[in-house]
Amino acid sequence: MTETEGEKIIGRMMHALGTRKKKVLASALGIDASAISQYLKADYVPENWYATLTEKHGLDLEWLRTGEGEPTKSACTGTLAHGGRAPLIQIPLISSEFNTKGGFKPLPANRNQIWITAERARELGEIPERLLMLEYRGNHMTPYVENGDMVIFDQNRTHPEPFELVVARIEDTMNVYRLMVGAGDVIFSPSIRNFPSVRVPRERLGTVQAEILGMVVGLVRLQLREI
Repeated sequence: MTETEGEKIIGRMMHALGTRKKKVLASALGIDASAISQYLKADYVPENWYATLTEKHGLDLEWLRTGEGEPTKSACTGTLAHGGRAPLIQIPLISSEFNTKGGFKPLPANRNQIWITAERARELGEIPERLLMLEYRGNHMTPYVENGDMVIFDQNRTHPEPFELVVARIEDTMNVYRLMVGAGDVIFSPSIRNFPSVRVPRERLGTVQAEILGMVVGLVRLQLREI
């Protein structure tokens, strides 16, 4: 059966977001998943969908409409080891300071820039634009995370399972913890016993006191070696 034009366009939208699930596309668009099915039947794609994906997720309008060009308008072309070329994505590096009114505080773009392939970014998170990177300072998570490591976390994954590593905000500071649960509490635990755990009543999670900002999905460790 031949694909309709609407099916092709919506298929490209999902492909660019690294998913085959309508609910993920719906989440990126801020709509109900049932609306996608309705527009597929009508073979029509609303203009505001294009605007949302180009403005908020960095996708290329011409590629969405026609399939020509590259999926991401902001993609940088890099050379791979095998001689091919692939779009690269920069994961924003943020400060460990958090403003409860203004949110994340980005660091200068020229500081510790990390670029990864778009394909690898989609492996780390269904929506690569929701990935952020935090420079870890401390030693309470040794040996899993070392001082100076760049921790990549997915803002879409704010309800991880116990024992996962998470980036959490405790009041106005972000840090990395092991997520644990207790009787009525969520526990942000270090890996070294000399450091105290942070216990937060479940009903207080997601308030000014504390919140889970995302699950850790990757780590970059920079090492200098003599040559």
